[in-house]
Amino acid sequence: MRSIGAIVVVLLVAVAGCTGDRPDRARSEALDVRGDADRGQVTITESGCGSCHRIPGIVAADAHVGPPLDAWSRRSFIAGTLVNRPDELARWLRDPQAIRPGSGMPDLDLDERQIADIVEYLYSLD
Repeated sequence: MRSIGAIVVVLLVAVAGCTGDRPDRARSEALDVRGDADRGQVTITESGCGSCHRIPGIVAADAHVGPPLDAWSRRSFIAGTLVNRPDELARWLRDPQAIRPGSGMPDLDLDERQIADIVEYLYSLD
C-alpha cells in the first residue's frame, strides 16, 4: 500500500512540473507588471537577499541560511509548499509569513515592480 502512495506522489509531482509552458513564457500573464531582470538584480542586492541566500550574479551573495537560488526555473517548489510558478513566487515575496508562518523568510516590504523584477531575475537563472 505504501508503494502505491509513493507512486501517486511521484506522478503528481511529475504532472505538476509538466505544464507544457516554461515559467518564463507565463511571467507577463502571471504578474500585473512586467519585470526587468537587471532591475531585479539591483533589488536583490539592495534588499540584502544575499545575507541568507547564495544567488548567482549577486556580489557577496554566498550565505547558507536559506536555500541557494541558482537554477530557479528548474525547481519544483517554493518553500516546499508552492508549485514553482511566477505568480506563486510573487505571492511568496509579497507575504512569506502568510504562506509559511514562522519561516525564516522575512517580509521585505517590496512593491509590485520590485517583486516583478526579482521574479524576472530568478527565472533567468538556468
